[in-house]
Amino acid sequence: MSDSLNAPRSTKVDDPPAKSGEPGRKKGRSVWSRAFRILAGFELATICLLLLFAATYFGTIEQTHVGLYQTLQKYFDMEAIFIIPELKNGKIVPLPLPGTFWVCAVLCVNMTLGGLVRIRKGWKTVGVIIAHFSMIFLMV
Repeated sequence: MSDSLNAPRSTKVDDPPAKSGEPGRKKGRSVWSRAFRILAGFELATICLLLLFAATYFGTIEQTHVGLYQTLQKYFDMEAIFIIPELKNGKIVPLPLPGTFWVCAVLCVNMTLGGLVRIRKGWKTVGVIIAHFSMIFLMV
């Protein structure tokens, strides 16, 4: 009887054992599950917000000597895949940034998956869900 109390317990029975050739692979996670975790992750949202901050900062600096319309076309247009920021004296910043339209698209997917699909639903998280929904609504 004491042997059954000291026996190790298994938390999941359905998970197949990890293959010996794949030490870094988590048990039982499919490619779609891992892609969902990356797209809904807090890390991706942080990276997107930092990229948007940098593009807005450099766009504001460049707007003072180039003009509003040209800066909007360069930084915030759908056709802008990569941006090379310039300073007032014509120097180029050696930091290529992705276009802000595409960063906002990735952030919108991230907030939809992480803030509306993956979050625990209940009365305690109603405010968080409303905040995420309103930010998605403003971006779309």
